[in-house]
Amino acid sequence: MILTASTAVQAQVPSNSCSAFTAANEYPVTLSCTPVAMNTNGFTPDYNPGGCLAGNNDDAWAYFTAITSQTQVQYEITGCQGFLCGLFVTAILHVFEGNCGAPVALGCNISGLGIGNDATVTIPTTPGQTYFVRVQRTFSNQDLSGELCITAISNAPANDLCSNATPVGDGTFPFTTIDATGSFATSCAFNDTNSVWFAYTATCSDEATFSVCDDADFDSVISVFDACGGNELACNDDYFGCTGFTSQVTIPVLAGQTYLVRLAGFQGAAGSGNLTISCAPPPPPAPNDDCANATAVAEGLHPFTTVNATGTLSTSCSLNDTNDVWFAYTASCSGLVEVSTCGNAFFDSTIGIYDACGGSELACNDDGPGCIFFESTVEFVAFAGSTYWVRIAGFQGDEGNGALSITCTDVTWYSQASGNTSDPIWALAPSGTPVPAVFDPAANIVVQAGHTVVQDQPVVDALVFSVQAGASYDLGSGNTLNVGGNWSQDGEFITSDGGVRLTGSSLQVLDGLSTLRFHDLELDNPAGARVDADSLLLDGTLQLAQGSFDANGRQVVLVSDASGTARLGPVAPGASYAGALRVQRFVPAGATNWRGLSAPISTGTLAQWKQDFFTAGFPGSHAPSFDSPPGSGILWPSIRTYDESDPGPDMADGLEGPGHITDPFVVGRGYMAWCGDALLTTDEFVIDVRGTPVVAQSP
Repeated sequence: MILTASTAVQAQVPSNSCSAFTAANEYPVTLSCTPVAMNTNGFTPDYNPGGCLAGNNDDAWAYFTAITSQTQVQYEITGCQGFLCGLFVTAILHVFEGNCGAPVALGCNISGLGIGNDATVTIPTTPGQTYFVRVQRTFSNQDLSGELCITAISNAPANDLCSNATPVGDGTFPFTTIDATGSFATSCAFNDTNSVWFAYTATCSDEATFSVCDDADFDSVISVFDACGGNELACNDDYFGCTGFTSQVTIPVLAGQTYLVRLAGFQGAAGSGNLTISCAPPPPPAPNDDCANATAVAEGLHPFTTVNATGTLSTSCSLNDTNDVWFAYTASCSGLVEVSTCGNAFFDSTIGIYDACGGSELACNDDGPGCIFFESTVEFVAFAGSTYWVRIAGFQGDEGNGALSITCTDVTWYSQASGNTSDPIWALAPSGTPVPAVFDPAANIVVQAGHTVVQDQPVVDALVFSVQAGASYDLGSGNTLNVGGNWSQDGEFITSDGGVRLTGSSLQVLDGLSTLRFHDLELDNPAGARVDADSLLLDGTLQLAQGSFDANGRQVVLVSDASGTARLGPVAPGASYAGALRVQRFVPAGATNWRGLSAPISTGTLAQWKQDFFTAGFPGSHAPSFDSPPGSGILWPSIRTYDESDPGPDMADGLEGPGHITDPFVVGRGYMAWCGDALLTTDEFVIDVRGTPVVAQSP
């Protein structure tokens, strides 16, 4: 059998340049030497790699794709025979890997030298990888005619073919699929053609298990056949619970009968491992084989096996799924429960939900949407504290191992009209009969488009809080909204003087298409919160009780205007602020005057103040030469900071001007600034700086 990396052998020609390769320059790789012409006639120099007397002479190029772990490259001069030919017409052969811009030489050789007309290089190769070949005439630009053959050196294992399967019984047997060949794929995998074979003679009339589970270093595939070229009896790619995508199958066998075991690799993967074979009576069914012995569970992931399970019941959504196991699930919330084996089982499962053993079927599913291996997903409405019986079985008697995932989605209250939070304007669906809502930390709130809701209760609890575009939520005066999940605001949120508390236990995200604006905002969540909305404005206090408040590169602003100034409150030891904070200070219209300023951020320079009010009397300011008295040449800096090294009785003593407008803010330093947009009077304006805030944690 000849393996070739190209299907058009007759079209192969060399290239004048490595960088100008086309498909026609790919030479075939075969299991026996198949010469293909490779001449330098009319070519020009392209690259001088050095080594083996190579020079800047005419050269020819080709490339190939390896199919085994070792490859022999041979070039033989044609049209020339005898001792003198080998002495005066010689060729230099180079083999490279990498790319044409930076080739890496793997080997070289020179033909002839009075001995013969061929040069051979043998190198280790990686199947599927591309390598480059260069040929030139030694010390000459004259034409060179020859043939190139590239041979894959096969190191296939002894049991590479089914006809050479290794005879085995029970026990553990080492194997390798490296350099294995093959021509077909199994039913449970893709492109698993490279295979080795074992011939197992059953030692009992029970069940035989063939396993490389956790005992192979590649993504394995196991299949069992009744004969070479016969029927596939079982196949497994990734066995549930085995690491490294390893495999295991179990089949019923008859003592003395021979079964052909095939080991291969998913998508051509290859490696080594140990095949363990055992023959024994089947294990008993799981303890929860009967509904009366159902395993009590809550939300979470629960392992199970239906192997050797019994039963007589079939669900309404499947056929002959009698072999079952049972779980008794007690709901922890009132809402939508999802029970699923999707992605957690490797057999064709079915799921049924019942209100009691022998009771009514509440829901059923055979093949869940998006489940690759025909696993199941079912949803039903549950009430907190109630128990439901979950039945896991297999379509048409299929069986296997897996894990059962149970989740409970909490209640979501949707507004149905405008009104107060205590009014009967809510439903548990986007469109439903309005009723009064029972808000609790596990309930989501959605204010739908076109509705205005006013909070008339001192405290409202929510999990996820959402205001849709075109909707409005008015917090009301002095009220508090506790949110344990994410905040999604595409509409309007009227904050008044109320407060919002973030009280979750996992990271909370503040997002929305609208600018978020709060009066008081408190983070009391050890997992922290992150701002994803473009802007977040605060009119009152940002209180950090626990967790990290992550600005996430967004605009977080402590607003200052004529009605008041926002602040960053005391930061508790278990809390922090991450990112930049924009700090504002409102200055009313009136006389320009001295004002005491601090450094509220640990990054930034005085240039941020230059953007807000007129500066003078120091380099980089608006009027760097401003002096007093006028014409005296004595600079009068409009921004000053205290300097203990300059004592004196006058108010100006100890207050020094900056060296330049680019001087950085200094944490802990106080500043005096003549603030205004003109020398003597000013319109109202806002002093605005942005950077990492100076955080002094509470004692």
